[in-house]
Parts: sequence; C-alpha cells; structure tokens
Amino acid sequence: MSQEAGRRSKQSAADLALLVGVAVLLLAFFVWRYPAKGFGFPVGPDAPVYLWWTRLAGHEGLSAVGVRSGLPALALMMAGALHVSQAEVLAGLGAALGAATGLAAAALVATAAAAVGEWADPAGATRLRWVLAAVLAGTFAIHLADGYYANLAFVVVFLAACAALICGTRPATVGAGALLAAGAIAHPLFFAVGTVILVLAAASSLLGKHDGRREGVRIAAALVGGGAAGGALLGSVLIGADPYTVDTSKDAFLRRAGLDSSLRHDYLDRLSRHWARYWLPVSVPLAGWAALRERGPLGRLLRAWGVVTVVGIAGALVTGLAPADRFITFAYVLPTGAAIALPWLWQRLAARGRILATSICALLVAAMIGGAFVTSLRSRPFLEPAELRAVAAAGGVAESAPAGTPLVFLVDNRRPTISFLATRAGNVIRAGLPPGLIRDVYVYVGSPRQFLAGRPTLIGEDEHDALSRLYLRDLRAAGGRPMAFVLRPFNPAGFREAGIDRTREIIGPGAAVLQPFPRGVFPGYDAPRPAPGWRLVLVGLASLGLLVAVGLGWSVASVGGGLAGGALAPAFGAGALVLAGVLADRLGLRLGGPGSGAVAAAVGVAGYVLALVRPRRDRGQPAGERIAGAQAPDEVDE
Repeated sequence: MSQEAGRRSKQSAADLALLVGVAVLLLAFFVWRYPAKGFGFPVGPDAPVYLWWTRLAGHEGLSAVGVRSGLPALALMMAGALHVSQAEVLAGLGAALGAATGLAAAALVATAAAAVGEWADPAGATRLRWVLAAVLAGTFAIHLADGYYANLAFVVVFLAACAALICGTRPATVGAGALLAAGAIAHPLFFAVGTVILVLAAASSLLGKHDGRREGVRIAAALVGGGAAGGALLGSVLIGADPYTVDTSKDAFLRRAGLDSSLRHDYLDRLSRHWARYWLPVSVPLAGWAALRERGPLGRLLRAWGVVTVVGIAGALVTGLAPADRFITFAYVLPTGAAIALPWLWQRLAARGRILATSICALLVAAMIGGAFVTSLRSRPFLEPAELRAVAAAGGVAESAPAGTPLVFLVDNRRPTISFLATRAGNVIRAGLPPGLIRDVYVYVGSPRQFLAGRPTLIGEDEHDALSRLYLRDLRAAGGRPMAFVLRPFNPAGFREAGIDRTREIIGPGAAVLQPFPRGVFPGYDAPRPAPGWRLVLVGLASLGLLVAVGLGWSVASVGGGLAGGALAPAFGAGALVLAGVLADRLGLRLGGPGSGAVAAAVGVAGYVLALVRPRRDRGQPAGERIAGAQAPDEVDE
C-alpha cells in the first residue's frame, strides 16, 4: 500500500468513526426526553393520527389510508421486524429519522466538497463542515420529529437523493430515483415542492457558463424515473380503494367548514409563536452567504431551495392555503448553508484573534442548537393514559354492537380551543379503539341533552357552533342507530350533566354510554399502553440500527463506500422499506406481522448482493474520489 493510499485509508476510518459518534449523539438528542420526562407514547400532536393510520392499515391494508400510506408502510415493516408495538415503533422511528436527517446532510456536504476538489483539504474544513451539517440539520429535524413523521421521512430520502445526484455516477442516479420514488409515496405534497427545487437546480446548471448538461440530465432522469415509480406504486394503492378520510387536524375542519379567516389567523398565530425557535436572524444570513458563494451542484441546490422557501412562505402568508412555518421546517437550506458558511466566518474573524473567532462561531452554533432544544423541551405526547383507559372501556362495549353501528363520542369544553380538542379527541379515540371499529367513529360537539334531542349545541361561538352543526350532519348522513359515549377527559361538563339527568351508565373509569343502555357485562378493550421510557430509548436505537442494516448494501451499491456510503445507509434503508412495504401490501401481505420482518431481511440481503457485484473499482471507494477524477469523463460534471 502506498503512503498516499494509507493516508486516505486512515482518513476514511477516522471519518467513519466520527460519523458513528455524531449519529449516537443525534439519537440521544431525540430519545432523552422519554426517560427524563417519563413519556410513554410518541411525542407530537400528529402522533395519534399516525398511530390510528398505522393500526387501520395493518388491519385493512394500505388502501385504507390512501395517499398517506408511505409512513404507515414504513412503521408496519419496522414494527414487524423489531417485534414491538405500533406506538413504540413510532417513537423510535421519529428518533431514527431525525438522526438519519443529520447523516444525510453530512453526506450531502461531504460529497459536494468532493465534487469541487476539496475532499483532501489539509486544513480539515471539509470535515468540520459535514460535522456541522450533521449536527445542525439533525437537531433542526426536531421541528418535524415532533410528530410530523411523514414530512420527516420525505426530508431524509430527499436529502439523500440530492447527495446521490451530486455523486454523479449512473448507479447513484438510479439510487436517487429510488429514493425519490419512496419520497413521492411518503409525502406527495412535499414531493411536489422537492420537484420544484430540483427543477430549478437543474435549470441553473443548464443556464450557467459551465457544462451543466450532464447534471441536468441526471436530475431529470431521477425525477422522471422516481416520480413514475412512486406514482405507479401509490396509484396501485388507490385503485379500487375506499380510503377513510376524516378531519385529522384543526386545519382540516376549518377548511371544510369554510372558516378561511379563522384558518389564516391560526396560521399566523402559529408562526408568531414558533419563529423564534428557528433562530432566523442567525441561520438566514449564514445560509444566504453560503448559497451565494458556494460553487458547484450544492450551490445551485442551496439557491434553488432558498428561492422555493421564500416564495413558499410569502405565498402561504398571502393566500392562507398552507402554514408558513411548514416551509421553514422544510428549509434545510438553513442548517446546511450555515454549516458551510461558519468556517468561512471563522477565517474572516480569525484575523482579529482566534479566540474571538471561535467564541463567536460557537455562540452562533449554540443559538441554533438551542432553538431546537427549546422545541424538544416543549414537546409532549398527545396520547394520555387516562384518555386511553376511557376509550378502552368504550371499546369493550362498542364491540358488542352490530357491525357498522355508528359510534358517537360527545366532546366539548366550550372554549376557543374546541376545534383543536374535537379533532384531537377523534384521533385519540380512533387510536385507542379496536382497528375494526375505527371507521365507525363519529364526534359530536355539545351536550348530552342536545344530542339526545337531535339538535346541535349552539353557544354563539363561531368555531364551536360550526363544529356542532357539521359533525351532526356527518352523523345523520351515516344513518343507522348510533351508540353514544361520553368520556370525561373530553367532555367533563357533559359527563356530569348526563349523570344528573340519569341518562348515562358508567362502563369504566371516566367512560359512560348514553341511553339506551346496552345489556350485559363487557370487558374493556386492551388499548395501546404507555411504554417505559428506557424501552423507547432501546426502540430508537434498534430502529436506527435496522435502517442502517437494511440500507447499507443499497447505499454502497449506489454511492460507494466511505463516508457517503455509511452516512446515507439509514436513508436508503427507509426508502427501501417504504417501497418494499407498499409492494408487499399490493401482493397481499398484511404488514406488521412476522412476514414484514422476512421481507425487510430479504430487502437488506438484496442490497448487499448488489453491492458485491458492483464493479470492483467502485467498491469501498469514497464517492468523492471518483468524482474528483477516478471515473470516466462522462461521469464528471465539471
């Protein structure tokens, strides 16, 4: 072995060791709150939604959740492979995807540096940049890991696809297309946004002074191929499907009720409460500097992503069609650009003193991480044991009703927060009931007296009265003779009122059924239960390990070994499990059982076989070395 080869081998080993250390720290950042705060369920307001989507998909198949089938497919595959509950796997999956986001950002920055000849920078600036990218992007992922799992899954595979496209080889382009296909299934709306970003980046490469034809062709091929494959798989889920659609959020209700002014006010209020967490006065100037100065494909990507972010935020504020803060949480141009710009800033400030330069840069990094840590501190589960105990009691009675009986749950708090309470209650109730009863759930907003009289409960408050009218109309459209429940956690005043009127029968702790009373003794349904915090830590570790194990072969087959191959492994694992889960479901396999584990193992083995048959000259060689000139001229962008 030559001296140069030995140096590169040691550098690669050091990079991989550092990468593992960063991955462990990022995972700890996401899982610490479970044992520290005693949380037993996945955190975030959308966690109950993903839980009942996953349970319904496991019972009926992915067609039951329609276009949102990507995350349930991934969760069911992992639950079957790890032999854990669906609630536990969501907690672990959020942590694993958060860490995978940081690793994908690291690969993106390192691969881009290699593409412009900075792989062997003696000053170590490249290593510093990808470590900063991993830390800043990984911690920034907390804003999506706080329950928005499908969005986060798309971010992971999209960042990895961008890194693969920068690699510039044909296998990497194919891998990028596969990742984009998984992204189209995970979150079709975000896939549209990602498509615009890549199209702008491709257009920039074609219009520049350099020869950008090959880069534009690679992006077009990955987008067309990935979009077609993802669209075909998603279309197969939707053919002949009967997806179950209800209001899963306050936004959905306000939009369906035509309360556009309230929806726009809610979006503005959300942005005003959250914007400080993103530390935009720090991240925006740094990311802007990086976007303007960075050359090569990463510079074009950052500029395109920045334009889409600005236009998206402005459009959201003007039209009220989407929450502006969702574009910010997807703006990974901010942490990635900041990671690139910070070493430049240090070099500028070092002329005035290294201590001063280091202190200022450290404070900026701490500020950005601190904003993410605030989000982590304020996160909490939106599934409560007391609520699920009441739901379990209702579920035991509901299982005795004839099939198809509408199950009505009376919800009210007579406060401005009623629209959030009503939609959250519906999600928690669906998450806690037997999967076979999920489609039968209806929510009525108001009092038992008004419900039994067949009238909406009107109190003179717009959102409350609109909810009561709309949900009563939904119930009437269902037909049949409903069975109605009052659960004290969701309607304390109604629970007391029904007791005074003697129109209820207690069926469990905090749960009552309204007249007519069912006959017999009904055992409570065994609803999801909280897990010990330490167990959720282990599930998070196992989830990341599973993604790496499944995806490593595919990653090496696509981008080669070294830093890029290791860093992109969990992203390739997530993409592979999404695609395999949808395909297995279409072939008739019910996901979530032992068969899912066998499919996951087969997918992982196939990746390793592909990596072994890859041309020998590519195996184990860092992607950057190939880009820098070790490959054929048609694979070099500049």
